[in-house]
Amino acid sequence: MTKEQKENLLKRCDAIESYFQKWEQLVPDIQDKDQLISDLSTQVVSTFYSFLISEKRNQMHKQVYSDLINNYPSIQWQVIKEIRNRIGHNYEKLSVLGIHDFIVEHMIPLQKELPYLREYINSEKHRRKA
Repeated sequence: MTKEQKENLLKRCDAIESYFQKWEQLVPDIQDKDQLISDLSTQVVSTFYSFLISEKRNQMHKQVYSDLINNYPSIQWQVIKEIRNRIGHNYEKLSVLGIHDFIVEHMIPLQKELPYLREYINSEKHRRKA
């Protein structure tokens, strides 16, 4: 990985982290299914931040992306990409429960892995693969 790729990836990690923080300021419990179902503003905010985070994943360089898939199998990278496309192009086909399941199954694991992902990007192990 080049220095520029590393810097770009770390910027994307920063953006994703920032999006999670802003999301949680607006929706304190992003896993609360009842709130998501009953509150339109929670639906809009959760869909919006799911889209932003997914878009940052889409911007990752393919070579770097392959490395992340191999080292972070707990994050369903392809599903995150697909939800971005569904939100961006087929919004009417998304259900509130589908968004909730996506948040619980994919956004929360990504959020938990983010510090380790950043550590991995900065590690000597990762630099040797370039």
